[in-house]
Formats: sequence, structure tokens, C-alpha cells
Amino acid sequence: MRSLKFYSWEGKNMILPLEKPFTSTYPYNANAISILTYHEKTFPWLYNNFIQLIGVKNKSDINCLLDFYDFSFEKCPFLEFQKISKQLIMEKWDNLLSFVCESIKSHYYIYLVAKKKEIPAYHTSDDIVHDLFIYGYDDKKQELSIADNFRGKYEFKKCSYQEFLKATFNISEEQEKYNEFNGCIILLKYKENKKSGFYPSRVKESIADYLNGTPTKNWYTRFFDPWMEHNRELIFQYGIKNYDFIDGIIDTIMEKKYFPYATLQPLHLLTQHKRIMSDRVLFMYKNGYIHNLELVESFQKIANLADILLSLIMKTTIGSQNIENKIKKIYVEIKEKEQCMLENLYQSI
Repeated sequence: MRSLKFYSWEGKNMILPLEKPFTSTYPYNANAISILTYHEKTFPWLYNNFIQLIGVKNKSDINCLLDFYDFSFEKCPFLEFQKISKQLIMEKWDNLLSFVCESIKSHYYIYLVAKKKEIPAYHTSDDIVHDLFIYGYDDKKQELSIADNFRGKYEFKKCSYQEFLKATFNISEEQEKYNEFNGCIILLKYKENKKSGFYPSRVKESIADYLNGTPTKNWYTRFFDPWMEHNRELIFQYGIKNYDFIDGIIDTIMEKKYFPYATLQPLHLLTQHKRIMSDRVLFMYKNGYIHNLELVESFQKIANLADILLSLIMKTTIGSQNIENKIKKIYVEIKEKEQCMLENLYQSI
């Protein structure tokens, strides 16, 4: 393996454009969406997505992975996707930094595994890796522009060239497998696509899948390793059936007055799901796909209730019985009204 070297990359600077993503629970979604939402022409197509949910839970654990099933950045028609072996890269470049800067100069965003303890923005000394997103470099300042969930919040930060080289040096074989990177680096690049737009029939099918709790088909859906799907210790749920998982999480939080970050992730995603649905319905109303203003207002109310619910759950450590009663009341209202509203929306399309 090559020794660690620091050097000056004489490529001046370049910052690729990003916008704040509308969902940021998981960086792999947030990274792609931050690219796409900079380009307004992607919004009609984006509103076909983020309807169907998938939940995965171990039978012996209360926590679950809750994520959007009907969006995959690897398959997105507005993104060029490449996955390149680090070993191949190092046969052509002296180190990863030169590859990263040259790729950015060619308008590619970089997505790779890095050691968190070597990058101050993570505020940790733990020797663990995470998926780091890079969207710019500045040779004069000797720094990279990076994005990730730093301390639980998706943000845009900086790291020095030296910090980056340390963070990507001597990563173990096991660490390289993190999030299925498997010793590779992912490159993403925006590409024009005049054929992909908003499809009301797609939205209608996805709503039906959500209400029926069945996997969405014939779309850009998430890929899961076969070992997960055939693991008898894992439970898979789709759509509205994921409330079964959320029930257990909320009950546990209120009982223990404690919520580790992993427990909050499904609740954050649930909140973002309701907000995206509200924005989608407003888009459909403004563009003549539906004509019921009351439906728009009802979805906005559910999104607002979801925001309040998450805020109250964050306060459960106070131990107030009044807060717990409010949580139960709002949560039940969201569950009951969402199904009725989605059925009405389905009939309106």
C-alpha cells in the first residue's frame, strides 16, 4: 500500500451546486436529492417518488429501518451513476485526493467511505467509518467541501486535504464493506432528461401499494441484498403497515423516557414522508391534476401534526404525563386521517 503523502493539487477550485434536501434522514438519499433539487426541472419527476415506505426490523429488536422504497439514486434517470474500485483508481492516481479533485473538475460528485475521527466536522474520536459526500475543492485553502449527517443533522462543511487523506488512509477490509461500498467509490453527475416528468398514474399506483402494504413494482425502487430478504430473523413491512413498527417505538420511548439516535431515525423519516406528501398534493392542485382544495389543506394539517409529534417525542425525557397524552392523541389522529385522505386522493386522480 502507498505511504501517506500530503501535496498541493494545482487545480485551483470548483464547488458543484447543491440545495438543502427535503429529506435528510439518510445521507444516501439526501446527497442525491441535494443535487437534483438544484435543478427545478427535476421536481415534477421527484413528485412521483417518496410515497411507498419499507420497514425492516429484527424480530428481537424494537428499532427498525424505515425508508423510502420508491426512490433509488443508483437508478435515478437524472443522475449518471458510476461505482469504481479503489484498487483500480490507485493504479492510475497517486492518491485519492487527486482523483477526487479531477472528478469534481469533470462535474462528478464523490461518495465514499471515510474515518469519522479524522474529520473534525464529525466531532468524534470513535474509530468508525461513515459515507462522506464531496462536492467541491479549493486548492488555495487546501480544503474540500463535504456533506453528511454531522451530529445528527445534514449539513455542508469543510475538511482540509490533510484530514481527508488521513480519513481515507488504511481503511480496513471490513470497514470498506460499510453500506455496501465494498472497496469502491461512487461518482454522481447530473444529466439532462427531457422524457421524465410527472405521471399521475404512477402516483395513483404507489398510493394503492402504500394502502395495501405491498411492494411497489415497475419503478426505481430500492435494492436489498438477497440475504436480507431471505433472513428469517428479519421482518419486512410496506406502506401503511409500518405503523405496526412505529407503535412499538413510540411506546418504548414513552416507557423508558429515552431515545437513542437510531430510534429517532424512523420518526424523522415518518415526519418527512408526511411533509413530502403535502408538497406533492399542493403541486398536483396547482398544476390541475386534482381540484379539491380541502384535500390540500388536509394533507398540510397532517404534515403539521407530524412535526408537532416529533417535537413532543423529543421532550419525553421530561416525564410529563400531559406530553405523553398529547403524543398518543396526535399519533392516533395521524394514523386514522392519513388512510382516509389517501383513499380520497386516490379517487381524485
